Amino acid sequence: MSFGWGQTPAEPSLEPVSDVPAQQSQLQRMEATKARANELYKNGELEQALGLYREGLGLAVEGSEETAELVGALHLNSALMLQKMGLHEEALVHCSSAMSFPKHQNKAFFRQGQAQQALGRLGAAKSSFESARDLDPQSTEIRRALKAVKKEIERQGQTFSWGDSSVGASPKPNPNPNPSVGTEPELSDKPLSSKFGKVDSWSEIRNYYFVDDDSDHFSLVQVTIPLEHIHQISPTDISIRFEPRSFVLHVLDLGGLNLRMIADPLFGEIDPTKCKMRIKPNKIVLQMPKGPRSLSRPWEKLRIN
Repeated sequence: MSFGWGQTPAEPSLEPVSDVPAQQSQLQRMEATKARANELYKNGELEQALGLYREGLGLAVEGSEETAELVGALHLNSALMLQKMGLHEEALVHCSSAMSFPKHQNKAFFRQGQAQQALGRLGAAKSSFESARDLDPQSTEIRRALKAVKKEIERQGQTFSWGDSSVGASPKPNPNPNPSVGTEPELSDKPLSSKFGKVDSWSEIRNYYFVDDDSDHFSLVQVTIPLEHIHQISPTDISIRFEPRSFVLHVLDLGGLNLRMIADPLFGEIDPTKCKMRIKPNKIVLQMPKGPRSLSRPWEKLRIN
């Protein structure tokens, strides 16, 4: 899986690390914990996987040569989980720690570059990708990332455009004169249903994470939006609209708030005809198959700005 802001399986209960047999060596206990975390990650349980990776780090003995390399791998995996959850500043801390282990320096620089790019620190990201390339000149993934950030820097030095006329074009004027509704550009000419259109103000949804699923050539992006009690309201009070480079979500009267999330422009193209929204206990999950121009290209973030 790649980075990463769908339907996830039920969250399994996690056994405490202390349940690992005491007679195992410290290295075996760390490896067992890492293996359980890897399974959670494969099932999309990012927060639980992160917790176990960090528990594995807590098992390490300072100065132990036996566990040193595994500590580096656990830092890298922790960074990956944080990046997929959109916590890029925290991911940078683990990347920095992983650089202490020569075997993992190339990946540490690579993931550091990805986090810096997601934070808009393009110059720093370019430097990190170059360091990763120098350590692993055969990696096509690193070369591709370096090429992409160079292009992004070049584009930002010109009139702002992302190589797509639908994204670089000037936004349409907002026909709603009420400033409390916000100043985002309209995503389409289709109006909301009457009960959504009557709302004068919206609270923005900012808590979410996404996963770019590479199990089928990076063809699907999955967005999870935690919203307590969302499964208890009427489905008619939830509206989603997908377009090739954007989506907009509206939720009416959840805990006394009218909520919305506007992702425009998305990092890449999606196929609106195949996108799905699923309401799960305490969360909304969006499954967004990529459009033809985004296939085989991992997303480093959910939206460009």
